[in-house]
Amino acid sequence: MEGQLSDEEAARLAEAAAAEALRARLENADAELTAMTLALEAQRKEAEDTLTLLAAAEAAREDLDARLLAALTDAAANSEELQTALDDQEALRQQLVTAAAERDAAEAQAQDLQG
Repeated sequence: MEGQLSDEEAARLAEAAAAEALRARLENADAELTAMTLALEAQRKEAEDTLTLLAAAEAAREDLDARLLAALTDAAANSEELQTALDDQEALRQQLVTAAAERDAAEAQAQDLQG
């Protein structure tokens, strides 16, 4: 009978030791789960911050693209206006040359008639 009690006691002690080991593993697992949850939350926050920065960068890029397009459009319009002004200047220069030639011819004709 004492042998059985010893075996039963040994079995109960083994069960108690196994239960204690299981409780310790469970506590460690819970702590690991908490640590993993905190790490995951930190990574989620970092990803959220990165997405916010990316959205801001995209908005800034779109704004710069719009401003660049406006500047290029203005430059093209200014270039066309400059070309029109240069064309007008050339036409006026040609008219001036023609008028000077006509004046010289009229003066020469007037001198021929006078003298």
